Amino acid sequence: MRKLPVFLVIDVSESVAGPLQQSITQGMKTIVSGLRSDPQALESVHMSVIVFAGKAQVLVSMVELANFYLPSLPVGGGTSVNAALTTLMNEIDTHVVKGSNTQRSDWKPMVFLITDGVPTDRSTDAIDRWKAEYASKTTLVSVSIGGGADHSLLRQLSDDIVVLANATDDTLVKFFQWISQSVSIQSNAIANRKSTGGVDLTKNLPTGAVSLAKDEVGGVPQSVDDRLAIFVARCQRTESPYLMRFERQGPAGDNARYALRQTLPLNDDYFELCDENATGSASISTSQLEGFPGCPHCGTHIAMVECTCRKMHCIDGPGMATCPWCGNSQEYVAAKKGSARDFSRGLG
Repeated sequence: MRKLPVFLVIDVSESVAGPLQQSITQGMKTIVSGLRSDPQALESVHMSVIVFAGKAQVLVSMVELANFYLPSLPVGGGTSVNAALTTLMNEIDTHVVKGSNTQRSDWKPMVFLITDGVPTDRSTDAIDRWKAEYASKTTLVSVSIGGGADHSLLRQLSDDIVVLANATDDTLVKFFQWISQSVSIQSNAIANRKSTGGVDLTKNLPTGAVSLAKDEVGGVPQSVDDRLAIFVARCQRTESPYLMRFERQGPAGDNARYALRQTLPLNDDYFELCDENATGSASISTSQLEGFPGCPHCGTHIAMVECTCRKMHCIDGPGMATCPWCGNSQEYVAAKKGSARDFSRGLG
């Protein structure tokens, strides 16, 4: 039987980590639950989940809806649209059946690309390949969470860009319900031989904070997401990694201020999605940071010291400590009041 392939391509960069990522996970559950209640969708829809940060990974390979399982979303450093597109195109080549003299092709794939920021790499080659070989053969809808994504880049992939200006739980629930309804409508349309096309964004789009993109935001890849100051460290006791997230207060600039928003425990799979070539490529002065994070693993109140290897970890207090990254021991002393230094930051 001809299948209707649906690809969810999800940004799991550091800027998405935390409550937003939890909401996206719940959104995937909403999509699957809604589609499983539709007999035609249950029969024809096959789903795949691709995640991307500095690198991309197939989290769920193409599988029929009845056998789809809800994955746990990872976190990584960076936002590589190049990696996301390359992985998506490879998955289309592998799992979407092309027509021949002996078999009918699958239905036109539906792709939902969900991102919240500007790419930290250049995606020209992948975009050119997408436009030349895949754009006319797929229906791609880009989702700009918070409206901060690079709309000019997304416009090169397709004209269909949905903006979630306020990424509240209520807005996200309504939007993911819309995705489920759109896939269901498409599934029933092709079953009734009424359509082989894609999503009509003018129909049933949730009102309020959800809208179609009309402007061109962005346009130039950034080496680091300057909306955030992200730091990754390891617990001195458990050696487990964690993420410290500071958000910019006011306009960007060399003297921009960043306030602590959250500290999140990570797993080592974080590093599998990071662009290791960009690690340590940006820094920020401690004078620009407001707030003092604690370690989410061991509970110590000092979670932000930097070893001579330029990696961060937590300590119990002034004195000798061993770096969980490089294994070297050194003495840490309390910083003098008013002093500042530069710390390496993540890409966001």
